[in-house]
Amino acid sequence: MDRFFAKGVFKKLPWYTLSFYPLFYAALGKPFPAEQRAAIAQHMVENQAADGYLGDHVAATFHMVHFFRLIGQPTPRAEAMVKRVLRDQRPDGGWHLKPPDWDVHACFDAVFILRQLSWNSPPSRAAIQRAAQWALACQTPDGGFSHYPHEHADMDAVYFQLGTLIQAEQIPGANYDLPDGQTLSWGHAMKPPWGERGKSVMCAP
Repeated sequence: MDRFFAKGVFKKLPWYTLSFYPLFYAALGKPFPAEQRAAIAQHMVENQAADGYLGDHVAATFHMVHFFRLIGQPTPRAEAMVKRVLRDQRPDGGWHLKPPDWDVHACFDAVFILRQLSWNSPPSRAAIQRAAQWALACQTPDGGFSHYPHEHADMDAVYFQLGTLIQAEQIPGANYDLPDGQTLSWGHAMKPPWGERGKSVMCAP
């Protein structure tokens, strides 16, 4: 990984790559080097807008929340970020905002942000339930899921729509008691940093 941090090469990569680094080390079960962690965190914070968003895009913002969740630190400007995510939810419960295909995972991304940053908030919980209904509207007659209602199913959509439903607690028997390195990529099984009774459930970074 060192080659990505020579002369700040990692800064030339898309925003969505930045949570790959702590995920990589979590999957290996090895510590995330402090200098790499600090460099990425600083880069994101320096480019974060006042409304909490990164790159004016919910997907990039998701990766910022995912990054800080993986390293066990609070997400900067979390309150402002949650307010914008709630404001951006569409009447149908989804978050598709930037055509044609930028936001194919927007609903999943937004639900992760709300679940990780404001799990106990009634507005966030209500928004997550509306998102679950939107995800269910994407189920196809063959049992799969599409990225948007009334489109064809594909495995990428199945993963993210099912991940949205797991986060919304709509899948009985889903296992949430997993170490971070075993939560299958984007963290649909990650517990929020604070449990319903205010007790920390943050996994070790």
